[in-house]
Amino acid sequence: TVRQADSLIALASAHNAPLMSCSALRYDPQVQNALRLRDQCGAILSADVWTSADLHPGNPGLLHYGIHGVEMLYALMGRGCEAVRCISTPAYDAVVGNWPEGRLGYVRGIRCGTGGFGFSAHYEKGHYVADIKGAAFYRELLKTVMGMFTSRDVPLDPQETREIIAFIAAARRSADAGGASRRL
Repeated sequence: TVRQADSLIALASAHNAPLMSCSALRYDPQVQNALRLRDQCGAILSADVWTSADLHPGNPGLLHYGIHGVEMLYALMGRGCEAVRCISTPAYDAVVGNWPEGRLGYVRGIRCGTGGFGFSAHYEKGHYVADIKGAAFYRELLKTVMGMFTSRDVPLDPQETREIIAFIAAARRSADAGGASRRL
């Protein structure tokens, strides 16, 4: 929950302890390549992410497995999502997040057919599509975590992690309200 995330962030801060929580998929080489492409293609205006999104009663909505797609979306779009709409069926979740300046981020949570992970990023000047295969993201996450243990520098702002949890909670509230927009 957002309240639990706030408690963890406060506890880490009180003890000057590095805190990091994330999906390894944000460090996938294709996600990182999409971020580098901003230098030649301009800002990412929107992104569409697909993710396996199996459900679990203890982790409602996207919190269980769909969080991997939300993490990829945040790696691409950054913080600042203001509101979310979610249509949820037994087979899918379709989530639209509204960022400032009309930027939109989409997450398709897949529970039937072929799942997997991937995204398309839409820039000022071009598009990039990636179907993530293999597990290079684990290697890259491990490098990042080891760097944090060595330097004590946190590679991901805990407030971004907090916003990801708020995004997922808002998507669940939206789904429960038939797809009505919900603020983070």
